[in-house]
Amino acid sequence: MNENISKNEIKENNESEEDYISPNFEYEEDIIDYAENTYALIDSFEAFISVKDEKPYIIYQNKNTQSLEVLKVLKNKYKLITQIEGHKTKITCLKYFFNEKKNIEYIISSDYDGKIIITNITEDYKKESALKMEYDNGQIVCCLMIFKINFDLDIKNGLILVSNKNTTGNQNYPIKEYVLNKKGELVFSGDLMTYITSNTSYIIHWFNKILKKDYIIDIGFKKIDVIGLFNKTIFKSFKAPPNLETWYHCGFIYNDEENNRELLYITSIRSYVFIIDLYSNEFIGQIKTSAKMHRLYNIIQWNKNYILVSNATTPDIKIIDINQGKCVGNNFIGHEDDFRCIRKIKHPKFGYCIITGGDDNSLKLFKPKNI
Repeated sequence: MNENISKNEIKENNESEEDYISPNFEYEEDIIDYAENTYALIDSFEAFISVKDEKPYIIYQNKNTQSLEVLKVLKNKYKLITQIEGHKTKITCLKYFFNEKKNIEYIISSDYDGKIIITNITEDYKKESALKMEYDNGQIVCCLMIFKINFDLDIKNGLILVSNKNTTGNQNYPIKEYVLNKKGELVFSGDLMTYITSNTSYIIHWFNKILKKDYIIDIGFKKIDVIGLFNKTIFKSFKAPPNLETWYHCGFIYNDEENNRELLYITSIRSYVFIIDLYSNEFIGQIKTSAKMHRLYNIIQWNKNYILVSNATTPDIKIIDINQGKCVGNNFIGHEDDFRCIRKIKHPKFGYCIITGGDDNSLKLFKPKNI
């Protein structure tokens, strides 16, 4: 926290101490050294605070057994809670979702053979569904579970979206959508889009508060498509300037309350983070993070002032100042191979920290240097 700002000043400004925690990190420890991170493009592990007991947890795939393992984060150790079986190949995506309406927490995971497993965290990690994609040997790069939808169906797990196979060939695969009934049975499946012309790297659900409509943001090769969730048409497409066209990897939506807008921040393989104003439909800028060509992958919000970006090339974490709109530093992470996935978590001993995952099979914990 900035020592020049008192707790009373923070309280008066209706802000949080979290907003003033330094984004400069120091290594604390290796959590494990056998997490499978190889095939997952962005989301190779997950860290979250459970609604059930308000405690922090980590989920990853054991590279030796291929089962998912759940660790509870305690002050001085990590306790193995359970193992989730079902995947026979390397996972390609692992994400946490919370159904606020039903107060149920889920993990959705996918693997290289096209299997999708849905696990109910709230009901003691009960495996509810195991779907199989219509094509085999496809790298599913992203999964979504959307609960606030308007289908007139007997829904259990909401709408499940799975990205198309990521391939460098000429053949493209549409994003698949699934609906499961209250028994976990598949009652609907189809293609969200059948004419996507770019390979997908990441998909995001976005609710347009002005139009009061749902959209899916498809991030991929050389362009970003904003797709109507129900009419299945492209609402808007974005491309960087011709000299900066690239493969876009990941994104997140930042709610800019002060200026009444929502900004999409997107990573790329050209050392740039691009910014799109979703309401004005404008490509409003780019932030260069390095003079060299770096592969930027995961992007998360550290607090209201800073964004963190994982860089697989060095590897390090790029620190972006939201207000200044520029990269203001970096932290060397020290993975021996590609580093892609980064998660923020509230550690019971160190407070807000980050966990990183690399192709060297390790998950590492970093804490702010001022702790």
